[in-house]
Amino acid sequence: MVKSELIHKTWKKLQHPAAKKDVEHIINTFIAAISEELKHDSKIKIEGFGTFSSYVRQAYIGKSVNHGTTETIRTTKYISFKPSKKLKGESNYE
Repeated sequence: MVKSELIHKTWKKLQHPAAKKDVEHIINTFIAAISEELKHDSKIKIEGFGTFSSYVRQAYIGKSVNHGTTETIRTTKYISFKPSKKLKGESNYE
């Protein structure tokens, strides 16, 4: 699903009439808020959906599989998402 499909599905499910532009603004604001928090290394937990977090992988020396040469891989920031048990469909009675 792409963002435009998410906006359209959300707009269709609303009980009261709303402009599609308003729904688009809400979803864009939601994404921007999550992005901003992840930039500051915050952890975001959405009950029933999952947890977003970011971490930094330090620079390391790697080996090129194709050429056999070594090269330095720079420090990189990654974002991870861990779905909740409810989203994965797992039972609470494990």
